[in-house]
Amino acid sequence: MSASPAGKSLFSRHYLETHLPRYPEWAEDPHPVFVRLRELWEHGKRLGETWNENQTETEFLRPTLDVLGWAFIPQAAARRGRRLSRPDYALFPDAEVKNEAYPCQGQDDAFYGRACAIAEAKHWGRPLSRQSTDGREQWDADANPSHQMVNYLVGTHCPWGILTNGQIWRLYSREVSSTASEFYELDLGLILDFLPTDGEPTAEQLDAFKLWWLFFRRDAFVADAQDRNFVQRVAAGSASYAREVSDKLKELVYREVMPEVAGGFIAYRRERLGIGQETAASRAEIYRASLGLLYKLLFILYAEARGLLPVDNPAYHAESLTRMAAEFADKRQRGLPLSDATHATRQYDSLLALFHRIDLGDPSLGIPRYDGGLFNPATPENRFLETHKLSDRAVARAVNILVYDAGEPVDYGYISVRNLGSIYEGLLEMPEMPSLRRDGI
Repeated sequence: MSASPAGKSLFSRHYLETHLPRYPEWAEDPHPVFVRLRELWEHGKRLGETWNENQTETEFLRPTLDVLGWAFIPQAAARRGRRLSRPDYALFPDAEVKNEAYPCQGQDDAFYGRACAIAEAKHWGRPLSRQSTDGREQWDADANPSHQMVNYLVGTHCPWGILTNGQIWRLYSREVSSTASEFYELDLGLILDFLPTDGEPTAEQLDAFKLWWLFFRRDAFVADAQDRNFVQRVAAGSASYAREVSDKLKELVYREVMPEVAGGFIAYRRERLGIGQETAASRAEIYRASLGLLYKLLFILYAEARGLLPVDNPAYHAESLTRMAAEFADKRQRGLPLSDATHATRQYDSLLALFHRIDLGDPSLGIPRYDGGLFNPATPENRFLETHKLSDRAVARAVNILVYDAGEPVDYGYISVRNLGSIYEGLLEMPEMPSLRRDGI
């Protein structure tokens, strides 16, 4: 499954990689569809750059919808109050339902209530999330196809929407909390550009193709005997995965990471600051500061996985928590030690530098300023973090537990802000200071 989806969190990438091959649909043979689509793709590669939007639809999208098994009606208007929506296509399960819908035009619920989804096409290769020069998405729907899709989903009340420029395909859901930014995305070029025109695809290439075919075909949206369709089942499975990960992270943070971090701070205070005995007040201060540090790490892992921090920018990536985690994992796999000395704090210093960059912003690394106060060094918890240190080994252990679950990376791209908040609130409710590893208490 090499062509993993690049979209933002509509489905969990980890869930797709580990659970999708167990679905009965995964056993279906995509080869006949693959052969037909490859012909259309080669046609698009040759001429797509010369097509306008209508020509892209005629030459590529409509034949592709046919291959995917869809019946469709183009340009059917829907009006909600003063809002007029006219998506390019209403998608139906078969010709019979489509013909039932034709007389219902103008009766929005009756017409679009029969549709499984809507589809919106853009000219070949057109960006689907145009951004302004300051890095913020433009909220003009005409300038941003992603927000145009949101308007259409709201206007038609359809549960699902497909947005494509021929090359990039996105699936949107009306039911998620942030429709514009949560979608399943696949780049057909990553699957089809590396195949010889006359060559047969390998099993791995067909598996990659299934990640497109299974999610955009008509059968993905037709309900089964339990009145749930394929995409609903995958969405439910992904949501269940997120809840399981959140619950497990909360337990791991409390039982394993908090003792490592808080114990590391106590060791630093004992060995570097000469504080031999902690009071109840100082232990409470250490706990709050440790909790604040861990929430910052969770937030950064989430932001990097979601693209909210520019981890694809090489300059930022070199300073990122994602890079640090990969380096720690590599050293662990190779059996290379990290120092446990409280005066060896290069990794902790790197964390503080990253916190400062996020708090103030760093245009040279593509980091916007974060105004939420989480990284503000003037808060009591952050003042503690500025005046205390953790050893390289303590940082590496803590990060490794947060990033890897039984050796597999945690899918922070799917975990929501609500999940993070639940973890933090759960930690606040737990008894302070679990047993520590390094102070003997």
